[in-house]
Amino acid sequence: MINYLFIGGGNMAKAIIHGMCNSYNKLNDTSNENIKSIYVVDKNFQTHHELNKLGCVTFNHIQDTENVLANIDCIILAVKPQDSINVMHELSELLKSNCKNDLLIISIMAGINIKTITKHLNYPCIRCMPNTPLIVNKGASALVGVNISESQKNIANNMFESSGITCWLEDEEKLHAVTALSGSGPAYVFYLLKAMQDIAVKLDLPIDIARKLISQTFSGAAQMALEIDKDLLDMQKAVMSKGGTTEKAIYSFEENNIAELIADGLIQAYKRSKEIENI
Repeated sequence: MINYLFIGGGNMAKAIIHGMCNSYNKLNDTSNENIKSIYVVDKNFQTHHELNKLGCVTFNHIQDTENVLANIDCIILAVKPQDSINVMHELSELLKSNCKNDLLIISIMAGINIKTITKHLNYPCIRCMPNTPLIVNKGASALVGVNISESQKNIANNMFESSGITCWLEDEEKLHAVTALSGSGPAYVFYLLKAMQDIAVKLDLPIDIARKLISQTFSGAAQMALEIDKDLLDMQKAVMSKGGTTEKAIYSFEENNIAELIADGLIQAYKRSKEIENI
C-alpha cells in the first residue's frame, strides 16, 4: 500500500484525490485502507470535511504530520507557487530525521522547477502538470522526473493514469507549453461552452438542453480526435458541406481571426508560466 501526503488541498489536489478514489469505485467506501492512505495538509475546514468523507486523513499544519511522515512514500506539493519556498523550508526541517529513504516528491506547482525543489528537498522529484478533468477520470497529465527509479515512476503513473492519460517529457522546459495547453485548457473549453450555451438560449433553446447537447458534442469530437488517426483539418472538413451551415460558421471564425485570438491566449499563458518560474 502506497501512502500519499498532499501538501495543499486546493482544487487540483482535490481533483487528483477524487480521481484516485473514483478509479477504484470507492467514493462511498470510507472503510477501505487504500483510501485512508491519503493524508492532506490544508487550513480550510470545508476541504477537511470534503476529503474526510473520502476517507482521507487531514491536518491543519505541516508540523501536524510529524507522526505519519515515517510511513509516507510520496509527498505531493500542491500549494500556490508564491507559497512554495516557505512550505518546502518547513517540510525539509521535518524530513531531516523522519522519512523513508526512497521518499518521492511530486510537484504540481506551476512554474517551480525541479532544481528549485531539490535545492530545498533533496529527494527524487517528479514535476507533473495535470488538469481538473481528473475528477471524472478524463485527466491529461504531463510528467518529467529527475533521479527517479522505475518503481517511483510507477507510483506517479498509477496515480495519474488511474484517472486519465499521462505523457512523459524529457525536457522540463516543455512543461510551460503543457501548462498553457492542457493545464489551463479546461477553462478554455468551459469558456467556449458558455459562449455557445448563451447564444443557444438567445436562439430560444432551453438552457438544460443546450448545455447537454454542447457538452456531448465537445466530448464526442474530442474522443474522435483521440481515436481516429486523421489530420484535424481533414476531420473538420468532413463535417463541412459546401454551402452548408458548418461552412458558414467556419468562414465567420476565419474572417474574425478566431484561431489567432486563441493562439494569443495560449502564448500569454505560456509567458506567464515562464514568469512564475522566475519569481
